[in-house]
Amino acid sequence: MIITLLNGGIGNQLFQYALGRRLAIERKVPLKLDLSWYPTQNLRTYQLDCFQIGAEIAGPQEISVITKSHWQGIPSRFYQSIQRRVPYYRRAVVRERSISFDPNILKIPRHAYLIGYWQSEKYFKPIESIIRKEFQLKRSLSTIGSAWAKKIKDCISVSLHIRRGDYITDLKTHQVHGVCSLDYYQKAVDDILQSTPDAKFFIFSDDLDWVRQNVDFIRSAEYVEIEEDTQDEEELILMSLCQHHIIANSSYSWWGAWLGDYSKKSIYAPRQWFAEIRVDPISRYPSGWILI
Repeated sequence: MIITLLNGGIGNQLFQYALGRRLAIERKVPLKLDLSWYPTQNLRTYQLDCFQIGAEIAGPQEISVITKSHWQGIPSRFYQSIQRRVPYYRRAVVRERSISFDPNILKIPRHAYLIGYWQSEKYFKPIESIIRKEFQLKRSLSTIGSAWAKKIKDCISVSLHIRRGDYITDLKTHQVHGVCSLDYYQKAVDDILQSTPDAKFFIFSDDLDWVRQNVDFIRSAEYVEIEEDTQDEEELILMSLCQHHIIANSSYSWWGAWLGDYSKKSIYAPRQWFAEIRVDPISRYPSGWILI
C-alpha cells in the first residue's frame, strides 16, 4: 500500500496524489490518502473529492502500521532503529529531501508513506493519460462556470493567473514565495500579442479588486468570477480550457496550464518560482514552457 500525506491547497494536493498514483500503479498496490493535516487548519480543506481520482482515504490503523507501529512482530523501537539504517528512499516513511526532482523516490518500497510536495511532472509523466483523465470533475460545471467555458472556447483564449492571498497577507509565506511582478505579466502579455493580436485574456485571481486597479496593460480582459463553493475546482478547469497560459508562481495555475489540451498552447511561467530559493527549471517545468 502507498499512503501519501496531503497538505496545502488544491494544487499541492494534485501533485501529492499524482506521484502516489504512479507508485501505486507500478507496484500494483492500492493508493490511500492521509487527510489528518486538514482538521488542524482553518484556511485549507481536502479538495480532491470533486475529481475522478482512484484512491481511498487511509484509516488511522493503516497509517500507524506503516509509520510508527510494529512490522511483522518487530517492536516499534527496533523497527525504527532498522529504518534509520537504510537509505532514505527505501524506508517505510519517505520524506522529500529536495525541491527538485529526485529519481531515488521512484525506488521506494512496495509499502510506504510519502511526505512531501513532489512538484515536478517527472514524478508522474509515465501515467500522464491517467492523470489527465482523473483530474476531471465528477460533475458538470455550474451554470456560471458553463457560461465562462463557452466564452473561453469561442475565442483565442489566454488564462492569466495572479496569486496574492496568503502570498501577501502571511509574512512567512510571503518571505518564501514572494509574488510575480507586474513586469513579468506585461512581458508575457506583450509576447503573446505580438504573435496573436486577437488573443483575449481571462484573468483568474484570489484578489480581483487589486487586479482591476493595478493591471492596466491588457486591452481585452475578462475577470473570471465563480461562486465561492465551487470556485477552486471550476476555475482550475476553466483555466485548462484556455488555449494559452500565463501562470503565477503557484501550483494552482501550474496545473491549470498543464491540464490544457490545446496542441499548440504556449505557457509562460516565472523563472524564479520562490522569493530566494533557486529551483532547477528542468524539474519545475515541462519541456517547452517559456520562462520569463
